[in-house]
Amino acid sequence: MKVQAMKLIIQKIKVFKSGFGISNIQGNKVYLNNGKEYAIIKVLPTNFKLKSLVEQEAILLSYKRFLKSLSSKIQIIISSKKTDVSYHLEKVIQFTKENPNLSPVCQDYIKLIKNTIQEKGSTTKEFYITVECQENVENDISKISEYLANCENEVQECSKEEIVCLFRNFLNKRQENLA
Repeated sequence: MKVQAMKLIIQKIKVFKSGFGISNIQGNKVYLNNGKEYAIIKVLPTNFKLKSLVEQEAILLSYKRFLKSLSSKIQIIISSKKTDVSYHLEKVIQFTKENPNLSPVCQDYIKLIKNTIQEKGSTTKEFYITVECQENVENDISKISEYLANCENEVQECSKEEIVCLFRNFLNKRQENLA
């Protein structure tokens, strides 16, 4: 049974890789069948809407400098997925149990969250940047990270698992759109 399950997993990975022309994924690098190589980084954005007008203008100027400074080809990927608030709601329920005198306020808050999600939906956006690897890709990534930090963003290297998940989500959405 375990051997069959492993063969199935290996087959799915091969199909996944061939669908994108991927020959290998190591660390945060994706190697394509055509010989090209890309590094993928994850960008944790700042909440722009919560910034003052002056801060927003400074961030926009930093982005402008960032875009003008690029020497490598990049692609920005935005991945949207439903927000899971169950953990947050569990924490509120636990807090309510520990503080029964605040129960009415907490119950109202829980209803507000549930109603808001039901009416408007709730999505989380994840941002990724792919950088075409050239001679100094590590230097390019360091430079990109520095510029994005000036825009009040945090940059993280992606793991192989994150990259596979990103491509898998892309394929699933693509298949949904074709159906």
